[in-house]
Amino acid sequence: MTTYNHLKIQNLSIFLLLSILFSGCINQAPIKSFTTPVLIINKSRNNISMLSSVHSSLYVDKNGCIRLGNDSGPLIIWHHDSKLENSFDGKITIIEGFTGKSIFIGDQITLSGGLHDLEPTNVTPIIPKTCSNHGYWISGPLKK
Repeated sequence: MTTYNHLKIQNLSIFLLLSILFSGCINQAPIKSFTTPVLIINKSRNNISMLSSVHSSLYVDKNGCIRLGNDSGPLIIWHHDSKLENSFDGKITIIEGFTGKSIFIGDQITLSGGLHDLEPTNVTPIIPKTCSNHGYWISGPLKK
């Protein structure tokens, strides 16, 4: 085999190896069936909460409303220090403000608080019309 052919094979081998190694570095966004979730939080800075408790899954509907259970579950109004983050693996994470615990969309959670029928006005951002049905769960500390 000539030196030229040997170099071609060696370069092709290096190219294939690098292609395989770097293919895992391509950032592919996970497929979502909903828009970016909307984390609705209380504007009031307090640590007062209602004493009820609910055990349900953390759910995001097609409009990005974070609810308890399913499309007809109440919209969750989170503690004022709660945050929404994307984890390194593409999961949507909520850092609950009372306890600082992290939970993922889809997790089974136990959340204290209470159910309200009237739309809360002291929240940020303003509750989108697509989220303003099925009641509101004013969250307390996460018990998970």
